[in-house]
Amino acid sequence: MPPSEAIYSARPVVRFNGRDEDRVGDRLVGLKLEEQEGGLCSLELRFMNLLSNDDGSAELAFPDDDIIKLGAEVEVQLGPVEDGEPMFKGKVTAMEEIYGEEAPALVVLAEDALMGARMARRTQLYENTSISDLVQTIAGRIGLTGNTRGLSGEIPVALQLNESDLAFLRRMVEAKDGELQVVGRELQCGERSGLRRGELTLNVHNDVRSCRILADLAHQVSVVTTAGWDEKQGQVISASSAPQAMGPGSGRTGAGWLDQALSRRSEHVAQPPVHTQAQADALVNTVHTQRARRFVNLEATISGNPLLRVGTQVTLQGTSARFRNTYLVSKAVHSYDLEAGYETSFEAGCSYLGEPSA
Repeated sequence: MPPSEAIYSARPVVRFNGRDEDRVGDRLVGLKLEEQEGGLCSLELRFMNLLSNDDGSAELAFPDDDIIKLGAEVEVQLGPVEDGEPMFKGKVTAMEEIYGEEAPALVVLAEDALMGARMARRTQLYENTSISDLVQTIAGRIGLTGNTRGLSGEIPVALQLNESDLAFLRRMVEAKDGELQVVGRELQCGERSGLRRGELTLNVHNDVRSCRILADLAHQVSVVTTAGWDEKQGQVISASSAPQAMGPGSGRTGAGWLDQALSRRSEHVAQPPVHTQAQADALVNTVHTQRARRFVNLEATISGNPLLRVGTQVTLQGTSARFRNTYLVSKAVHSYDLEAGYETSFEAGCSYLGEPSA
Protein backbone atom coordinates (compact mmCIF):
# COMPACT_ATOMS: atom_id res chain seq x y z
CA MET A 1 0.00 0.00 0.00
CA PRO A 2 1.44 3.43 -0.91
CA PRO A 3 2.31 5.63 2.11
CA SER A 4 -0.31 8.20 1.16
CA GLU A 5 -3.06 5.55 1.09
CA ALA A 6 -2.03 4.32 4.54
CA ILE A 7 -2.25 7.87 5.93
CA TYR A 8 -5.59 8.62 4.33
CA SER A 9 -7.11 5.37 5.65
CA ALA A 10 -6.76 6.71 9.21
CA ARG A 11 -9.83 7.63 11.25
CA PRO A 12 -11.09 11.16 10.53
CA VAL A 13 -10.57 13.89 13.10
CA VAL A 14 -13.85 15.54 14.16
CA ARG A 15 -14.04 18.57 16.44
CA PHE A 16 -17.10 20.25 17.92
CA ASN A 17 -16.60 23.86 19.03
CA GLY A 18 -12.85 23.36 18.70
CA ARG A 19 -12.74 20.43 21.14
CA ASP A 20 -10.96 17.19 20.21
CA GLU A 21 -12.80 14.72 22.47
CA ASP A 22 -11.90 11.02 22.72
CA ARG A 23 -15.60 10.26 23.20
CA VAL A 24 -16.28 11.70 19.71
CA GLY A 25 -13.45 9.99 17.84
CA ASP A 26 -13.87 6.61 19.52
CA ARG A 27 -17.58 6.39 18.65
CA LEU A 28 -17.49 7.69 15.08
CA VAL A 29 -18.73 4.85 12.85
CA GLY A 30 -19.68 6.71 9.66
CA LEU A 31 -18.98 9.93 7.79
CA LYS A 32 -20.17 11.40 4.49
CA LEU A 33 -18.86 14.75 3.28
CA GLU A 34 -20.34 15.99 -0.01
CA GLU A 35 -19.46 19.02 -2.10
CA GLN A 36 -20.73 20.01 -5.54
CA GLU A 37 -20.68 22.85 -8.03
CA GLY A 38 -22.55 25.86 -6.73
CA GLY A 39 -21.26 25.52 -3.20
CA LEU A 40 -22.93 24.45 0.08
CA CYS A 41 -20.87 21.53 1.37
CA SER A 42 -22.84 19.10 3.56
CA LEU A 43 -21.72 16.67 6.23
CA GLU A 44 -23.28 13.60 7.86
CA LEU A 45 -21.72 12.00 10.94
CA ARG A 46 -22.89 8.77 12.57
CA PHE A 47 -21.87 7.88 16.13
CA MET A 48 -22.47 4.80 18.26
CA ASN A 49 -24.40 6.44 21.07
CA LEU A 50 -23.45 3.96 23.81
CA LEU A 51 -20.97 4.21 26.67
CA SER A 52 -19.90 1.24 28.81
CA ASN A 53 -19.22 1.82 32.52
CA ASP A 54 -16.69 0.03 34.70
CA ASP A 55 -19.46 -1.77 36.63
CA GLY A 56 -20.78 -3.40 33.44
CA SER A 57 -23.70 -1.05 32.94
CA ALA A 58 -24.21 1.13 29.88
CA GLU A 59 -25.53 4.62 29.19
CA LEU A 60 -25.90 7.03 26.31
CA ALA A 61 -22.56 8.44 25.17
CA PHE A 62 -24.11 11.78 24.19
CA PRO A 63 -27.09 12.29 26.54
CA ASP A 64 -26.96 16.11 26.62
CA ASP A 65 -25.63 19.17 24.80
CA ASP A 66 -22.23 19.14 26.47
CA ILE A 67 -20.37 18.28 23.22
CA ILE A 68 -22.82 17.96 20.35
CA LYS A 69 -25.79 20.28 19.95
CA LEU A 70 -27.73 22.17 17.31
CA GLY A 71 -25.72 25.17 16.13
CA ALA A 72 -22.40 23.75 17.33
CA GLU A 73 -19.40 24.49 15.13
CA VAL A 74 -17.94 21.32 13.59
CA GLU A 75 -14.66 20.72 11.78
CA VAL A 76 -13.53 17.60 9.92
CA GLN A 77 -10.00 16.71 8.91
CA LEU A 78 -9.36 13.82 6.52
CA GLY A 79 -5.80 12.85 5.79
CA PRO A 80 -2.75 14.39 7.51
CA VAL A 81 -3.87 16.78 10.26
CA GLU A 82 -0.79 18.94 9.78
CA ASP A 83 -2.00 19.97 6.33
CA GLY A 84 -3.71 22.98 7.92
CA GLU A 85 -7.20 24.03 6.77
CA PRO A 86 -9.86 21.42 7.67
CA MET A 87 -11.78 19.90 4.77
CA PHE A 88 -15.05 20.98 6.35
CA LYS A 89 -16.11 23.84 8.60
CA GLY A 90 -19.74 24.44 9.39
CA LYS A 91 -22.53 24.25 11.94
CA VAL A 92 -24.81 21.45 13.10
CA THR A 93 -28.26 21.89 11.54
CA ALA A 94 -29.96 18.60 12.50
CA MET A 95 -29.61 15.74 14.99
CA GLU A 96 -31.28 12.32 15.05
CA GLU A 97 -31.27 9.45 17.56
CA ILE A 98 -31.92 5.92 16.26
CA TYR A 99 -32.92 2.91 18.39
CA GLY A 100 -33.54 -0.67 17.34
CA GLU A 101 -31.85 -4.06 17.27
CA GLU A 102 -28.40 -2.52 16.94
CA ALA A 103 -26.67 -0.20 19.39
CA PRO A 104 -28.23 3.27 19.71
CA ALA A 105 -26.93 5.71 17.10
CA LEU A 106 -26.65 9.48 16.93
CA VAL A 107 -26.70 11.06 13.45
CA VAL A 108 -25.47 14.63 13.07
CA LEU A 109 -26.02 16.77 9.94
CA ALA A 110 -24.12 19.98 9.21
CA GLU A 111 -23.64 22.53 6.41
CA ASP A 112 -20.91 25.04 5.69
CA ALA A 113 -21.22 28.85 5.89
CA LEU A 114 -23.41 29.05 2.76
CA MET A 115 -26.19 27.68 4.97
CA GLY A 116 -26.79 31.31 6.00
CA ALA A 117 -27.38 32.32 2.38
CA ARG A 118 -29.62 29.28 1.81
CA MET A 119 -31.86 30.23 4.74
CA ALA A 120 -32.14 33.96 3.89
CA ARG A 121 -35.01 34.61 1.48
CA ARG A 122 -35.81 38.09 0.18
CA THR A 123 -37.19 40.21 -2.62
CA GLN A 124 -34.77 42.85 -3.85
CA LEU A 125 -34.04 44.74 -7.04
CA TYR A 126 -30.39 45.25 -8.04
CA GLU A 127 -29.60 47.95 -10.57
CA ASN A 128 -26.29 48.94 -12.18
CA THR A 129 -24.22 46.66 -9.97
CA SER A 130 -21.35 44.28 -10.74
CA ILE A 131 -20.94 40.58 -10.07
CA SER A 132 -18.07 41.49 -7.73
CA ASP A 133 -20.23 43.87 -5.66
CA LEU A 134 -23.03 41.29 -5.54
CA VAL A 135 -20.69 38.58 -4.25
CA GLN A 136 -19.25 40.96 -1.64
CA THR A 137 -22.75 41.93 -0.47
CA ILE A 138 -24.01 38.36 -0.01
CA ALA A 139 -20.72 37.17 1.47
CA GLY A 140 -20.85 39.98 4.02
CA ARG A 141 -24.33 38.95 5.13
CA ILE A 142 -23.03 35.54 6.22
CA GLY A 143 -19.76 36.75 7.73
CA LEU A 144 -17.48 35.88 4.80
CA THR A 145 -15.20 37.84 2.51
CA GLY A 146 -16.02 37.75 -1.20
CA ASN A 147 -13.39 36.94 -3.82
CA THR A 148 -14.17 37.12 -7.55
CA ARG A 149 -10.80 36.50 -9.16
CA GLY A 150 -11.31 35.95 -12.89
CA LEU A 151 -15.05 36.65 -12.74
CA SER A 152 -16.24 40.11 -13.75
CA GLY A 153 -19.06 41.90 -15.54
CA GLU A 154 -21.88 44.33 -14.96
CA ILE A 155 -25.45 43.49 -13.96
CA PRO A 156 -27.72 46.26 -15.31
CA VAL A 157 -30.90 44.93 -13.67
CA ALA A 158 -31.51 41.76 -11.61
CA LEU A 159 -34.60 40.90 -9.55
CA GLN A 160 -34.40 38.57 -6.59
CA LEU A 161 -38.06 37.62 -6.17
CA ASN A 162 -38.85 35.64 -3.00
CA GLU A 163 -35.61 33.78 -3.59
CA SER A 164 -32.88 32.70 -1.20
CA ASP A 165 -29.58 34.56 -1.33
CA LEU A 166 -27.85 31.31 -2.31
CA ALA A 167 -30.23 30.50 -5.18
CA PHE A 168 -30.01 34.08 -6.46
CA LEU A 169 -26.20 34.13 -6.25
CA ARG A 170 -25.95 30.79 -8.01
CA ARG A 171 -28.18 32.09 -10.79
CA MET A 172 -26.12 35.25 -11.26
CA VAL A 173 -22.77 33.42 -11.17
CA GLU A 174 -24.04 30.66 -13.48
CA ALA A 175 -25.01 33.31 -16.05
CA LYS A 176 -21.34 34.34 -16.09
CA ASP A 177 -20.25 30.69 -16.46
CA GLY A 178 -18.82 30.90 -12.96
CA GLU A 179 -18.46 28.62 -9.97
CA LEU A 180 -18.58 29.35 -6.24
CA GLN A 181 -17.27 27.61 -3.12
CA VAL A 182 -16.53 28.49 0.49
CA VAL A 183 -12.82 28.12 1.31
CA GLY A 184 -12.00 28.96 4.91
CA ARG A 185 -13.71 32.29 5.62
CA GLU A 186 -13.79 33.31 1.96
CA LEU A 187 -16.57 32.98 -0.61
CA GLN A 188 -14.63 32.31 -3.80
CA CYS A 189 -16.22 32.84 -7.20
CA GLY A 190 -14.36 32.36 -10.46
CA GLU A 191 -14.69 31.37 -14.09
CA ARG A 192 -15.17 27.64 -14.60
CA SER A 193 -12.77 27.70 -17.54
CA GLY A 194 -9.95 28.76 -15.23
CA LEU A 195 -10.92 26.53 -12.29
CA ARG A 196 -7.97 24.51 -10.98
CA ARG A 197 -8.17 23.37 -7.37
CA GLY A 198 -5.28 20.96 -7.63
CA GLU A 199 -4.22 18.23 -10.06
CA LEU A 200 -4.27 14.42 -9.79
CA THR A 201 -3.25 11.61 -12.14
CA LEU A 202 -5.20 8.35 -11.82
CA ASN A 203 -4.68 5.04 -13.60
CA VAL A 204 -7.86 2.97 -13.90
CA HIS A 205 -5.92 -0.26 -13.34
CA ASN A 206 -4.01 0.83 -10.22
CA ASP A 207 -5.64 3.81 -8.52
CA VAL A 208 -9.36 3.35 -9.20
CA ARG A 209 -11.70 0.93 -7.43
CA SER A 210 -14.52 1.43 -9.93
CA CYS A 211 -14.96 3.69 -12.92
CA ARG A 212 -17.56 4.55 -15.56
CA ILE A 213 -16.96 6.91 -18.50
CA LEU A 214 -19.72 8.01 -20.86
CA ALA A 215 -19.60 10.09 -24.05
CA ASP A 216 -23.15 11.25 -24.85
CA LEU A 217 -24.29 13.31 -27.84
CA ALA A 218 -27.91 13.62 -26.62
CA HIS A 219 -27.51 17.15 -25.26
CA GLN A 220 -24.78 18.47 -27.54
CA VAL A 221 -25.40 21.30 -30.02
CA SER A 222 -23.53 22.67 -33.02
CA VAL A 223 -24.51 26.26 -32.28
CA VAL A 224 -26.68 28.20 -29.81
CA THR A 225 -28.56 31.31 -30.94
CA THR A 226 -30.62 34.03 -29.29
CA ALA A 227 -32.35 37.28 -30.24
CA GLY A 228 -33.62 40.37 -28.48
CA TRP A 229 -34.29 44.08 -28.72
CA ASP A 230 -31.99 46.93 -27.70
CA GLU A 231 -34.35 49.66 -26.44
CA LYS A 232 -31.63 52.30 -26.22
CA GLN A 233 -30.30 51.73 -29.74
CA GLY A 234 -33.66 50.85 -31.23
CA GLN A 235 -32.41 47.78 -33.06
CA VAL A 236 -32.70 44.01 -33.18
CA ILE A 237 -30.06 41.92 -31.40
CA SER A 238 -28.96 38.47 -32.57
CA ALA A 239 -26.08 36.24 -31.56
CA SER A 240 -24.59 32.83 -32.39
CA SER A 241 -22.27 30.94 -30.07
CA ALA A 242 -18.53 30.69 -30.58
CA PRO A 243 -17.26 29.29 -27.25
CA GLN A 244 -13.52 29.39 -26.60
CA ALA A 245 -12.62 28.21 -23.09
CA MET A 246 -14.24 24.85 -22.36
CA GLY A 247 -12.04 23.53 -19.60
CA PRO A 248 -9.13 21.07 -19.53
CA GLY A 249 -8.48 18.28 -21.98
CA SER A 250 -7.96 17.88 -25.70
CA GLY A 251 -9.54 16.17 -28.67
CA ARG A 252 -12.70 16.76 -30.67
CA THR A 253 -15.64 18.58 -29.04
CA GLY A 254 -19.17 17.29 -28.75
CA ALA A 255 -20.23 19.70 -31.49
CA GLY A 256 -17.57 18.26 -33.79
CA TRP A 257 -18.63 14.69 -33.10
CA LEU A 258 -22.30 15.63 -33.46
CA ASP A 259 -21.78 17.09 -36.93
CA GLN A 260 -19.83 14.00 -38.02
CA ALA A 261 -21.79 11.18 -36.37
CA LEU A 262 -25.36 12.48 -36.57
CA SER A 263 -26.24 15.87 -38.04
CA ARG A 264 -25.81 19.55 -37.32
CA ARG A 265 -28.15 20.81 -34.58
CA SER A 266 -29.00 24.39 -33.65
CA GLU A 267 -30.72 25.44 -30.44
CA HIS A 268 -32.38 28.81 -29.84
CA VAL A 269 -32.61 30.17 -26.26
CA ALA A 270 -35.12 32.87 -25.34
CA GLN A 271 -34.52 33.18 -21.60
CA PRO A 272 -33.26 35.24 -19.94
CA PRO A 273 -34.14 38.13 -22.30
CA VAL A 274 -31.18 40.12 -23.65
CA HIS A 275 -31.09 43.90 -24.07
CA THR A 276 -27.57 44.45 -25.44
CA GLN A 277 -25.28 42.67 -27.88
CA ALA A 278 -22.83 41.93 -25.08
CA GLN A 279 -25.55 40.18 -23.07
CA ALA A 280 -26.58 38.15 -26.11
CA ASP A 281 -23.04 37.03 -26.86
CA ALA A 282 -22.45 36.06 -23.24
CA LEU A 283 -25.69 34.09 -23.05
CA VAL A 284 -25.17 31.92 -26.13
CA ASN A 285 -21.53 31.22 -25.28
CA THR A 286 -22.38 30.31 -21.69
CA VAL A 287 -25.20 27.92 -22.69
CA HIS A 288 -23.04 26.29 -25.37
CA THR A 289 -20.05 25.93 -23.06
CA GLN A 290 -22.08 24.42 -20.23
CA ARG A 291 -23.47 21.78 -22.61
CA ALA A 292 -20.02 21.12 -24.06
CA ARG A 293 -18.51 20.39 -20.64
CA ARG A 294 -21.07 17.61 -20.12
CA PHE A 295 -20.08 15.77 -23.30
CA VAL A 296 -17.86 13.19 -21.58
CA ASN A 297 -18.77 12.22 -18.01
CA LEU A 298 -16.61 10.33 -15.54
CA GLU A 299 -17.83 8.63 -12.36
CA ALA A 300 -15.24 6.88 -10.19
CA THR A 301 -14.46 5.64 -6.70
CA ILE A 302 -10.92 5.63 -5.34
CA SER A 303 -9.19 5.08 -2.01
CA GLY A 304 -9.82 8.13 0.16
CA ASN A 305 -7.91 11.18 -0.99
CA PRO A 306 -8.57 14.63 0.58
CA LEU A 307 -6.80 16.29 -2.36
CA LEU A 308 -9.73 15.48 -4.64
CA ARG A 309 -12.18 18.40 -4.42
CA VAL A 310 -14.63 20.19 -6.70
CA GLY A 311 -12.43 21.99 -9.22
CA THR A 312 -9.62 19.41 -9.17
CA GLN A 313 -8.31 18.46 -12.60
CA VAL A 314 -7.99 14.67 -12.91
CA THR A 315 -5.82 13.21 -15.67
CA LEU A 316 -7.11 9.71 -16.44
CA GLN A 317 -4.75 7.02 -17.73
CA GLY A 318 -5.08 3.34 -18.62
CA THR A 319 -8.20 3.69 -20.80
CA SER A 320 -8.57 3.61 -24.56
CA ALA A 321 -7.23 6.67 -26.36
CA ARG A 322 -10.75 8.08 -26.71
CA PHE A 323 -11.18 8.53 -22.94
CA ARG A 324 -7.54 9.19 -21.96
CA ASN A 325 -7.93 12.84 -21.05
CA THR A 326 -8.10 15.48 -18.29
CA TYR A 327 -11.42 15.93 -16.47
CA LEU A 328 -12.75 18.65 -14.16
CA VAL A 329 -14.34 17.42 -10.93
CA SER A 330 -17.90 18.72 -10.43
CA LYS A 331 -18.91 16.64 -7.38
CA ALA A 332 -16.90 14.90 -4.66
CA VAL A 333 -18.12 12.65 -1.83
CA HIS A 334 -15.71 11.63 0.92
CA SER A 335 -17.04 8.76 3.05
CA TYR A 336 -15.78 6.71 5.97
CA ASP A 337 -17.06 3.67 7.83
CA LEU A 338 -15.55 0.87 9.88
CA GLU A 339 -15.78 -1.71 7.06
CA ALA A 340 -14.71 0.15 3.90
CA GLY A 341 -12.49 2.73 5.57
CA TYR A 342 -12.00 6.03 3.78
CA GLU A 343 -13.25 6.26 0.16
CA THR A 344 -13.69 9.11 -2.28
CA SER A 345 -16.30 9.03 -5.06
CA PHE A 346 -16.47 11.78 -7.63
CA GLU A 347 -18.04 12.99 -10.86
CA ALA A 348 -16.10 14.91 -13.50
CA GLY A 349 -16.59 16.15 -17.02
CA CYS A 350 -14.62 16.85 -20.17
CA SER A 351 -15.53 18.73 -23.34
CA TYR A 352 -13.38 16.51 -25.55
CA LEU A 353 -13.28 12.94 -26.83
CA GLY A 354 -10.03 11.69 -28.28
CA GLU A 355 -9.58 9.58 -31.38
CA PRO A 356 -9.37 5.81 -30.65
CA SER A 357 -6.16 4.07 -31.58
CA ALA A 358 -6.07 2.48 -35.00
